[in-house]
Amino acid sequence: MNDALQARLNGQLPEIDIAGDLYVVDLARQRLYLKNSPANVLWLEDMDVDSLGEGGYEFFYHTPSKQKYSVDYDHITGLPPEVIQIRLPHDGILDAVHEAKYNPGISYLDQLIERDQQIELFLEATVIPLRKTNLQRLAIGNILRRRDNKRGIRPKL
Repeated sequence: MNDALQARLNGQLPEIDIAGDLYVVDLARQRLYLKNSPANVLWLEDMDVDSLGEGGYEFFYHTPSKQKYSVDYDHITGLPPEVIQIRLPHDGILDAVHEAKYNPGISYLDQLIERDQQIELFLEATVIPLRKTNLQRLAIGNILRRRDNKRGIRPKL
């Protein structure tokens, strides 16, 4: 049994680096909380399923406030400053021990050992600059639609 698995079995929760901010992964409560400010919480239920179809999570993150950022898709006309897109892995990677505990069948420890699963207590989220997302195209579309509306041009159906 590796040291990380032993530490996790002894109650140490995994941590994930989100754009330089360290969050504790608490799947039992479906949240990530900022390690040095536990009142700052990111709720997994408020995140989108990742666009890659891997069962992970995606959300926009405002770096100064360290909070999820909500995009108004219908009115966005530019890329919001200090916002990035974050992609997190699925629950089985975020906390394999928690996932195995709630997987029916054989004991969770046996599952982990049987799969020879590498347990990671320190993870890093994928950071995606907004210019590499569809927000820029969406903002341009909104700008063009507003311009056309001002000119009285009706959208083609």
